[in-house]
Amino acid sequence: MNTPSLMHYLDESLTCAEAAEDPRDYLGISQLGRCARASGMALKPDVYPAAVQLESLRFWHEGHTAEDDIVARLQRAGCPVYSRQLKVTFPERHPLHERVWGHIDGEVPLVPAKAEGLGVAGAAPRLDLAILEIKSLRAGALKKLATEGTVSQAWPQYGIQAHTYALCRGRHWVAFLVKDRNDGTIVECWESFRADLAESGIAQGLRVLSDLDAGQLSGRDYNPGSDWQCRKEYCQFRDHCLRAGA
Repeated sequence: MNTPSLMHYLDESLTCAEAAEDPRDYLGISQLGRCARASGMALKPDVYPAAVQLESLRFWHEGHTAEDDIVARLQRAGCPVYSRQLKVTFPERHPLHERVWGHIDGEVPLVPAKAEGLGVAGAAPRLDLAILEIKSLRAGALKKLATEGTVSQAWPQYGIQAHTYALCRGRHWVAFLVKDRNDGTIVECWESFRADLAESGIAQGLRVLSDLDAGQLSGRDYNPGSDWQCRKEYCQFRDHCLRAGA
């Protein structure tokens, strides 16, 4: 029998879906904290076409699938998840309004211990919501999280993204759910709002867009010779970046 394997069909579905995606004309909040040069190249697909690896497509698909599953499990058990895939951007008069935006995984109610102090003195804590960020990571991620203590310490780019969402939504907390895709273990990690991380995200967004407006690329944030962020399986623009020089 000379027919394609089942894996061929599975991978073909991912590559076809990726090819059908319209090019972005905005900087995604999910790109903040990553390499500014790669983010700029992503906004010029005619000049710098992305070299998307099949491994990356599988990784992203797994992440989206895990996200949908975790939200469904929360809701089945009675935990409301609000604002699912809500578009979030900066206020109307902000220089990044509608030029930098993204979709949140959702928002969840604060647990009582986190809500204390957010209400009126002497009254029951008011209902407040936290940004929900779901991450499905490779084996070893939970060990790193246990060592570093918080998601933002372990993976600063995720902290920048989540706390930028919190700033845009006026939220005081971020609730991370981190899944080890190897064995399915999920760890819950709460972080109070960190203005410094949100400000870092704003600064990078302004840098990328101002460089593009000036007709130039931002400098590299990582070293191609030593940083994992520059490996071909992680950066879709590695070859373009190397040709462009430092």
